[in-house]
Amino acid sequence: MAKIAIATLLKGIGTNFTQWKETLVIVRNQSIRQNFNGECDLIFFHEGDLHEEYMAKIKYSRLMNFNVKFIEVPNFRLSDGELSVLKPNILDMGNVRTGYSSMCRFWAYFFMEYLKEYDYVIRLDDDCIALNNINIVIENLEKSYLTFPCLGQEDLRHGLEDFMKMYFDKPVIDEKRVDVPYTNFCGFNLNKIRKDKRILNFFKEIENNQFIHKYAWTDTLLWGIIMKYLLKEGDWKEIREVKYIHLSHLLYVN
Repeated sequence: MAKIAIATLLKGIGTNFTQWKETLVIVRNQSIRQNFNGECDLIFFHEGDLHEEYMAKIKYSRLMNFNVKFIEVPNFRLSDGELSVLKPNILDMGNVRTGYSSMCRFWAYFFMEYLKEYDYVIRLDDDCIALNNINIVIENLEKSYLTFPCLGQEDLRHGLEDFMKMYFDKPVIDEKRVDVPYTNFCGFNLNKIRKDKRILNFFKEIENNQFIHKYAWTDTLLWGIIMKYLLKEGDWKEIREVKYIHLSHLLYVN
């Protein structure tokens, strides 16, 4: 039987809007309980800043059918030493200082380091509420590298076009925008990805050169590049049947 995880990344809650943030995560979790049929682990990544009371509320919020795990990951805000090494080449220091670029690095590929025992993972962000059958995501992952609810577009970032010309050794796309998957509710076939050296080498090159920190490349943009250059259209699946609310944008998806 395939081992499945549904994962999100939680930030520590301060004094502002505490009740709202806690309630939102509980509602997200309940939407999983109501719309997922089967066994899976609920993974909550965090930077070591979740207080015990918050974790207890999550763990015991009528989630008896799921195994709840809290996994600490490295702090997304780089240390002064790390910043001093990168600083001469960073174009947007704000993305690095706030930890945004580190978060993009995490969701591009680093999250897989913590999920080696799993076959499939669904990323469902803490501000997303599932409205219908989540199992359809897993069902479509059996033959796909990734599944997602719909495609968007993102502008090419600085340095990416030159990297694509060098790395793929072929003409790059003419337009300056790339089709990208909505990754706030996205499924990954971890077995397929782990076995595909094209994808692993692509991410290794990006990691070795620290391009995400230097140029503020996003995880959605990088997965869009992978879909266009490394995968065939049948290797990924857009599932319009998946419906959810993305509350940060006050958006109903599908």
